[in-house]
Amino acid sequence: MAGDFFGLSGHVIDGQFHAIEVAGDGGFSVVYRGQHLTLREPIAIKCLKYKHKDPAILASFTQRFFDESRIMYRLSQGNLNIVRAITTGVTVSPTKGASVPYMVLEWLEGESLSQRLKRLRAAKGPGLPLREVIEMFEPAALAIAYAHSQGVVHRDIKPGNLFMQTTQAGTNMKVLDFGMAKVLTPEAMGGLESAATLGGVMVLSPQYVTPEQLEKSYGPVGAWTDVYAFALIVVEALTARRARVAETFPDLMLQITQGDAPTPRRSGVVVSDAIESVFERALARDPKDRYPDLGAFWGAVKTATTTPAPEKPVAIPQDLGSTAVMPQSRAPTNFNQTMPLSPRQSSVAPRPPFAGTMPLPAPQRAAPPEPEPTPAPRSPPRPPQKHQDERRPVLVFFLVVFVALSLGASGLLFVQMLRS
Repeated sequence: MAGDFFGLSGHVIDGQFHAIEVAGDGGFSVVYRGQHLTLREPIAIKCLKYKHKDPAILASFTQRFFDESRIMYRLSQGNLNIVRAITTGVTVSPTKGASVPYMVLEWLEGESLSQRLKRLRAAKGPGLPLREVIEMFEPAALAIAYAHSQGVVHRDIKPGNLFMQTTQAGTNMKVLDFGMAKVLTPEAMGGLESAATLGGVMVLSPQYVTPEQLEKSYGPVGAWTDVYAFALIVVEALTARRARVAETFPDLMLQITQGDAPTPRRSGVVVSDAIESVFERALARDPKDRYPDLGAFWGAVKTATTTPAPEKPVAIPQDLGSTAVMPQSRAPTNFNQTMPLSPRQSSVAPRPPFAGTMPLPAPQRAAPPEPEPTPAPRSPPRPPQKHQDERRPVLVFFLVVFVALSLGASGLLFVQMLRS
């Protein structure tokens, strides 16, 4: 079969692992899609590929390969987002006749993050939204944070080692390949010691290498190394472009050791000040300036994402001639501190704090009700006098005229009697 370095396709390894076909071929390993004949479950069979014939180098490669399996087995017990190792062994290549160290892993359906980012770059469109990126990277971030809590540094964080597993519940990112892992606390890994190199060769991924991996003068490699590489990959997901672009390897090295950190804003992404500050620290050239581990970095990312934007002032009219500016959602806690008091008000004891947006007057105790007076007996209602009052002047006038006429007539009659 083309690409089958060991010719194991179609063969059964140790009587229970059926290697069906080659699923991936890298510089140091070949991965077969297989079947666990006893469990009847799909599996991945990773075989160590080497070209050295030196017995010492071969022994170093083999030991490191088996150590990787032990690390993944232990870590996957505490976090399911780390690929689970099932067992290890040594078989013989049917085509080469050489011993082949192998490990059996759980089979993952899906694609690597490297394949996903390649499609994004090929589309030449915008990157993924920040919230989508955070949701997508969350499982892997928690997995690496768990490894750090157990004293294990991955040292080779790159898109090819982050796998987008497809399940019935959706897509879940898992962490692969602890072949370059550094064990800081051997007791947590069952006494497992870490090698400085793999077979005397330090394997690095140039696009995601850190300053301290290039120059020891920056300090030792630690959990902060994974923080740098992981933050770099997040930026690539936000931009749909490589975080570093260089024509030659020396130019790339200069960018890493002397260039500005490729934060989201410098890469053309619009983010808040809080998010930019988090990535500025995560991608700091000096390891001492970075977050100490991935748990601290990811916690800062989540906090910066959920922090609300600064409140805008809202104008609240106080009177026709002035406008007061107050925060939009802050309520005064003491009325005496928000408005000048009159002399009468200032003599009153300060009122307790209250919740709300408008000051309320202090409650006044109601005076006891006075006894109601006994009502006096009512007199019968009088008829309306309005019309009588209006006729009285007219009647008086006619009465005066009548009297005057009567007196005049009487006088004339008296005069006539005298003349007769």
